[in-house]
Amino acid sequence: MSRNPHGIDPNFQGRGLFYQLAKKMLEAGDRSGRAYIVGGCDESLVTIWQRVGFTTLPIWFNDGDLGSIEQQLIIKELHPAVVGCIDNSAARHRRP
Repeated sequence: MSRNPHGIDPNFQGRGLFYQLAKKMLEAGDRSGRAYIVGGCDESLVTIWQRVGFTTLPIWFNDGDLGSIEQQLIIKELHPAVVGCIDNSAARHRRP
């Protein structure tokens, strides 16, 4: 079995599994009462995360547990009517 960089078995690609998982994640986040879901993804996955409402931030990171692939920070505001709108122009990358 060949593996792609995202770990999806080729036999299951294109079956909507991502959207089912994203829906469950967003529902769980909503039930938690949290204001945001924050994550990271590599450049090739930005578009699919944007399709489910995530916004990119101008912050990148590498994590050895993720194969040292550069990840971009993504965020989804769960309750915009209560919290307010995200203004990405205010985000800054801080270096140690």
